Amino acid sequence: MKLKGAAVATAAALVWTAVLAHPAFDRLEGMSLDALNWLRAAIFPVEGNTDPSPTVVVAIDEETYRTPPFKDVPKVMWTGRIARVLSAVLDGGAATVGFDVVFPTSVDPYLSGFDREMLLVLRKGAREGRVVLGAMQHSEKPIAPYAGYRVAVGRGKNIRALNVVTARDGVARRVPLFFQKPRAAGAMPKVGDLVPSMSLEMARRKLGKPPRIEETGSVVLGDYRIPARRDEEMIVALDAGPVALRNDMVVDFGDGPAAIPTFSLVDLYRCAEAGRTEFFRKHFAGQVVMLGTVLDVEDRVLTAIRYVPRRIGEGASVRCMAPAKQRTEPGFHRDTIPGIYLQAAAVNNMVRGNAMRELDPMPYAALTGALVLAMALVTISVEAVASSIAFAVGVLVWALVASGFFRAGWVVPLFDPMAASALTLTTLLGYRFAVADRAGRHIRKAFTHYLAPAVVDRLVERNQMPEQGGELRDMTVWISDLEKYSTISENLPPRELVKFLNQIYSVMTDTIEEHGGFVSQFAGDAVVAGFGAPLDDPDHADKGVRAALACDERVRALGKTLHLPKGLGLRNRIGISSGELLVGNIGSKRRLNYAIVGDDINLASRLEGTNKIYGSTIIANETTVRQCGPELRFREIDMVRVVGRDTPVRIFEPLGLEVAPARERDLEAFAEALAAYRAHDFGEAAAMFGDLAERDPVARAFVERSWTLLAEAPPDDWDGVFTFDKK
Repeated sequence: MKLKGAAVATAAALVWTAVLAHPAFDRLEGMSLDALNWLRAAIFPVEGNTDPSPTVVVAIDEETYRTPPFKDVPKVMWTGRIARVLSAVLDGGAATVGFDVVFPTSVDPYLSGFDREMLLVLRKGAREGRVVLGAMQHSEKPIAPYAGYRVAVGRGKNIRALNVVTARDGVARRVPLFFQKPRAAGAMPKVGDLVPSMSLEMARRKLGKPPRIEETGSVVLGDYRIPARRDEEMIVALDAGPVALRNDMVVDFGDGPAAIPTFSLVDLYRCAEAGRTEFFRKHFAGQVVMLGTVLDVEDRVLTAIRYVPRRIGEGASVRCMAPAKQRTEPGFHRDTIPGIYLQAAAVNNMVRGNAMRELDPMPYAALTGALVLAMALVTISVEAVASSIAFAVGVLVWALVASGFFRAGWVVPLFDPMAASALTLTTLLGYRFAVADRAGRHIRKAFTHYLAPAVVDRLVERNQMPEQGGELRDMTVWISDLEKYSTISENLPPRELVKFLNQIYSVMTDTIEEHGGFVSQFAGDAVVAGFGAPLDDPDHADKGVRAALACDERVRALGKTLHLPKGLGLRNRIGISSGELLVGNIGSKRRLNYAIVGDDINLASRLEGTNKIYGSTIIANETTVRQCGPELRFREIDMVRVVGRDTPVRIFEPLGLEVAPARERDLEAFAEALAAYRAHDFGEAAAMFGDLAERDPVARAFVERSWTLLAEAPPDDWDGVFTFDKK
């Protein structure tokens, strides 16, 4: 990866991270929270909270509306019966009771004394600090409880707002900790001007510890610092100076609404009427009680668990009297829940000290940027397909990692890095296509049919056109030639001959490249192949020999499918040599060829021709044999002095990986005959070679030579080297 590419990748990552950090894309953060709730439920088994829920719900549910004495009675006239239940709950030892429903009117002005029982219970509970009425803030005209109820509870002392934080997409994921009292325009609120929300008030009364605000803006309840997001519009004057209050807390539903014990109002009414005080003591002692509606259509909210599979119908889960009649629940998923469960879950979070912790904007953006930058650097470093696969894998891995963090109580960015990475990926792929890879595509298009793939890849990597010059490499080279090519060419028209050669070239090129080599040159029926360049390969000799054996096998098989002149087969002769060679772009300034130059290329050519003398197919020099792995088998053929070289060369025939037992015996006999030949025992050698001649063309070549040397004895200093007079 070049410095310019890294700079472009970094810039793209930073730009898209900054774009998605704009408030216009806040929905991504909310959607991430919703998705994390779903992933946690889908990936990790429901373990449940070992502690009982500190909060319970008294539900004004569908059963209450359909059951006497509530049935067909306006809700404004239910207050006497609600007072009966409230009194039983308080007598049962409830820590505090909060109303998640607002009764803004009363019939008491028209039916004097109608609400007497309700007013008495509210006054008693408020004096004990165990009753809190709910209200809704709506600009300058809040929805407040009936005036008589407000007086009964001591006015604002025991009234708290039920408002929650609803995002732009209409989803309630957070609850506020405080609201501000009305104040003069422009005046900065002080701590005394803040009023706890309903959920904070309920938790405070349960724990018996007032909340305090630290100099950092964090709200502390008892020993628990409530994790909440900083609200830049909620500036509070502290002794240390103004501070932005951390006011909006993410609600963690844990196991969902089903984990919060729920009691039907009508069932509790009948329970109280029956005088079953032990039931109330058992289920309400020390509990935070939230009273409100749990209906199919009323007071339902979208929350962060809108995608989490759960029980569809909410209703009473704990019964005092007869079990509730079973309702047929709809067969579709409900994405909303009754709002009272949002308040109850928030209270549980504060009491248990397990609210979700969020990253501040800067760490949130930094983590997003780091993930996007990693994706950008991968994109600029690898091919387009590989970068797309890396993106898909990265999305999956990060989803799992983020789910693990969420399970541990941390909200980390999910969709922000995914979206920014996708945009960065698209941007960088476009940049690479239009700018960075344009030269590489030109090089590939211009030279892919003329240079070895490894050479083209290196040119693309360096982003340079081929230049004249070369480098010394320890490598293996071989040259092949078709047997009886002249006869074949005489019997085929030019077009058929070209088609014939192209078929052979294709088979051999594919085989050579499969073994890590490259084709340096085609010349008539000859093919020049190299191994060990342009990239270093310590196994070049082994791969070169294996490629030669494979080419011989495939060319023979191809010959059986071609319509050759009668009596002709298809057979290659290959000469292999290893050594130090010059390899590179060699030629004129206008035309270059990736060629191999050196003595060993000439030796390979001579060894290819030597096959004609011995009737063999492949001959390799001793250097090649020494550099091959132990799996390959060879047999030594002879010591020869080829045309143009004074130094003798020991030559070998590759046999492959396995040798049949019968062939193994012949090889041992050949080695013994060769030893006799070199010991000047030409008669014995001729006889031994003769026994093999019918099965072994190489042995057949030695028979005549042995008889000749027997008739015309060589000089005493003869070293066993056979000298070729011509190529």
